[in-house]
Amino acid sequence: MEYATSGLRGKIGDAPIGNRLKGKLLLQVEDKGRIWYVDFNGKKWEVTWVNLMGLFQKLALGITNADLEKIASGGLE
Repeated sequence: MEYATSGLRGKIGDAPIGNRLKGKLLLQVEDKGRIWYVDFNGKKWEVTWVNLMGLFQKLALGITNADLEKIASGGLE
């Protein structure tokens, strides 16, 4: 499956705003209200209904059982 990126302008860069946007979803209110995801490398990915699940599965960081075991469990009191 291929994912549309914004081409040459797809890299947000290392500017302070670019660093703040990494890992975020952006709504482009002009041009049909497109949704973009900025990955942790600063690359923008266009999010569509067709690629939604596949894109996030590809970009997901995941968690291991060892990480889950580090979370303290408690009860409701």
